[in-house]
Amino acid sequence: MSKYTLLFDANFWLMKTFHICAKIKGKTLDFKESPEDDKNLLLWKLASDFAAEIKRFESVTDRVVYCSDSSSWRKSVSTIYKAHRKKDEKVDWSAVFKCHDGFILTLKKLGVIVCNSQSAEADDLIFVWSTLLNHNKENAIIISGDNDLLQLVNFDQASNSNTIYYNKFDKNLHVFNK
Repeated sequence: MSKYTLLFDANFWLMKTFHICAKIKGKTLDFKESPEDDKNLLLWKLASDFAAEIKRFESVTDRVVYCSDSSSWRKSVSTIYKAHRKKDEKVDWSAVFKCHDGFILTLKKLGVIVCNSQSAEADDLIFVWSTLLNHNKENAIIISGDNDLLQLVNFDQASNSNTIYYNKFDKNLHVFNK
């Protein structure tokens, strides 16, 4: 059986985990009132959930890629791109992202491929990775909760490889129907 490369949507992973931590704590992590406690909780949850996903797919994977957002090129073409999203001003977001950067450094030390590129979002990077992998006769599993990534589910007949999508919310694997 061919192995798969796991493609993580890093910013989805961070935001999902951030909100779960708020439920664990009983209130939003603001990284202001008790920044060290918030950092420790977020890092613990990022690491434990990441390890659980690796374990879930370990028998079918041989590589892990953590794709992280940069500022999107889409913002230079559209003034309304994600304009409706409001960040909670009570949260020190720079501290949250700095915490995530620390998590990313740890992943690198553990041999996880970390991918980011100026002006590219994780979706763009996941598209490139899945296309390249399939072109090279390799398979991919996308791990996210962003259903926009469903459009990347694919079976490449020329290379006999595929990209499947694992949605963290519905716990389903989505495969291409031939």
